[in-house]
This record gives sequence, C-alpha cells and structure tokens, in this order.
Amino acid sequence: YGDWSSDVCSSDLGLVSINYLEQNNPNPFNHSTTIHFSVSDRATNAFIKIYSLNGVELKSFDVSPITDGQTQVQNNIAVDANSVSPGVYAYVLIVDGKTIDTKQMIVTE
Repeated sequence: YGDWSSDVCSSDLGLVSINYLEQNNPNPFNHSTTIHFSVSDRATNAFIKIYSLNGVELKSFDVSPITDGQTQVQNNIAVDANSVSPGVYAYVLIVDGKTIDTKQMIVTE
C-alpha cells in the first residue's frame, strides 16, 4: 500500500489541502536534521515549535503559507544541532491554533 505519509493530497488547483508532520531525518542527529511537513494552502498561520521534555518552548518556526498573488507552501525546515543542547526534544506542528501532530527528535554530541 506504500507510505501514505509521503503522499500529498491536492485540490483541483494543485494546492496542498492537508496538514501533516513527518519524523525528522536523520534522527538521532549531531549536525543538522530536516523536518518535512505539509500545511494547507487554506491555513492562516502555522508554526513548528520545538520544546524541551519539560514543556519549555525553545524555538518557533513560522511555516505559514505565503500569499502574494500566488500561494507558496514551504515543505521542510532544517534544524541545526548547534541551536540546542544534546538531548531529547518534542516538536509540534500547530495550524490555526490546533495541534496537528507531535514527534520527538534526539540530538547527540
């Protein structure tokens, strides 16, 4: 049946119409990692936030669709291991105030 998490559902106009968050790759990592995601072109605002396991927000990435006559949808972000200490972190996709999904990433030395 394939890996449905990498499929993109599109509207008739070819714009993204679903929200999802994938596991970062590589994981664990010690230099950088990439988080792939999808945000609906209908979203007003969207963020990927990284939290310590104690619930402290450490980083926030604005991944809202950019609309300037054409909708441009970003589909990945890079996280540099130098921006956080080694450890386990949670990252969350939040679209229009609703938590879509949460995953964990591991930063090594």
